[in-house]
Amino acid sequence: MNRTAQALADELGERLRARGLTLAAAESFTAGGVCAAVAAAAGASDYFLEGLVCYRDEVKAGRLGVSFETLRTHTAVSAETAAEMVGGIQALSGAALCVATTGYAGRDGAPRPEDGLFYIATALNGDVKVGRYVVSGTRREVTEAGVLQALSALLERLT
Repeated sequence: MNRTAQALADELGERLRARGLTLAAAESFTAGGVCAAVAAAAGASDYFLEGLVCYRDEVKAGRLGVSFETLRTHTAVSAETAAEMVGGIQALSGAALCVATTGYAGRDGAPRPEDGLFYIATALNGDVKVGRYVVSGTRREVTEAGVLQALSALLERLT
């Protein structure tokens, strides 16, 4: 079943509200798409605390506490970086449920082998899970797939 980002965000909001939980996000390649979907849901202020777009490595390190060693050893697009990003936003926000996205959406021109690779990390009360995904498509399609996967991963944590 192909669900829209808004349908997923609406369901996520219902579950968060029913459980009295809060949400925060740290996004890189999705560039605020997850936050936009969440904030568009009616009553989002009941559970949505904050979202950060941390596109560059120095911002991931400075705002979220991702270690430069992790970035150097594993790169910004890795399970390790995603895990540190989600831990950072959880520490900053105090939200019970958090998500972080990092990936290669692709660029115009010649494609690269890593285009379409992304990681989604979720943390529920400190318990971190990271998923690795590879999709093909345009930059926009990869980013949209990342938003949908992030929302789906958040819903999975609440089932």
